[in-house]
Parts: sequence; C-alpha cells; structure tokens
Amino acid sequence: FGVFGFAWNAGGCCPDSDTAHVNDVAFFGDVITEAAKRFAIDENLVFVAGVSNGGMMANRLACSDTRIKAIVTVVGPLVNGTNQASETESFQCQRRVPVLHFHGMVDPVVPFGGCNKTVGGFQCQGLQTWSGVAPFPSAQEHIAAWRTRNGVLPTDQGMVTFKHGSATCTSWGNQPSNVTFCTLQYMGHDWPGRCNTIQR
Repeated sequence: FGVFGFAWNAGGCCPDSDTAHVNDVAFFGDVITEAAKRFAIDENLVFVAGVSNGGMMANRLACSDTRIKAIVTVVGPLVNGTNQASETESFQCQRRVPVLHFHGMVDPVVPFGGCNKTVGGFQCQGLQTWSGVAPFPSAQEHIAAWRTRNGVLPTDQGMVTFKHGSATCTSWGNQPSNVTFCTLQYMGHDWPGRCNTIQR
C-alpha cells in the first residue's frame, strides 16, 4: 500500500499514485500492446491477476480496457475514488467480465466486512485516516456489484463449486458472466495457501 513509496493507481487506492493521478491504466495498456508484439500473442485475450493493491488495479483495468477478458483478484476489491481532482480518482465500470475473487475472513488490511474511517479495525482505519484511501467495500458488496454488472439475476442463489478445509467457493452466472467468490476462513492479507499468523 505504498509504504515504501510504490503502489498502483487503482482509483481509490493507494498512496501516492492515486492522489498523484498516475496513469497506470495507460501504462498497462502500453505493456499489453508491447507484449503482444514481442511474443506474438493476441492482445485481445488478456487475463489479469493481482493481490491487494494489485487486485484493485486488476479491477480498474477490467473496467477500463476491453482487452481484459477475465480477472483473478486476492483481497483486492474494486475501490473507486472521489470526483475531487485533489483527491483519489473515480472511474466508470460497466463492463461484463468473468471474476474470480479470493478473500480471507480475518484480513486486517482489507477487511472482509469492509472499512472506512470509523469501522474496519486499526490497520485499515489507519489507511483511511492517514493515507487518504477511499473506503473499502465489504467482500460481499464487491461480489454483488460484479454480479450486477455481469447481468446475473438476483434470483440466482449460486452454487458451491469448491470446498476444502476452510476454503469455500461459490459461483454465479454462466461462463461469459461468471462470478466466483472464494472465502478462506482463517486467511489474513495473503495469497491462498500461504502460511498465516492465524492458523487453525
């Protein structure tokens, strides 16, 4: 989250690229174009994955670049910014994109239940207060928003597509509009499967 001065401008997160309005969407667009030339790949079939601020950036790219065909995010929801030029950046998101999202239920940095300046726990509230980060939606709100964008009917209850140990994945929609949400009961701010400080 920019602790050492490096972050992607994912709109509402993270310092200082968001408040400086660094054009990371254009940067990634150039990377995609150049990679397609160098490696003779189809630049219209791009999949993006990221964790934390990288996952937030993957969401913004999916909203902004039609070449992105699907995303995988880990504890990195879509975090939109404000309309005030001096603060974080806002953007429109109306694309239909398949999404696979992983979220630890004991994440103190990007809490499962969301975060703003008054709720969410010490670590996340500190980011909101001292770094000017926009509020984080809950994991459920993030998934609900993607389901709506992807045209998944509200009556679609989803189905459990994976379950092992403390991990459970639920999927909605068909292949072009699929939204899959994987919860990990004891995972913090980490990649799935990595050792955490909280173990059961």
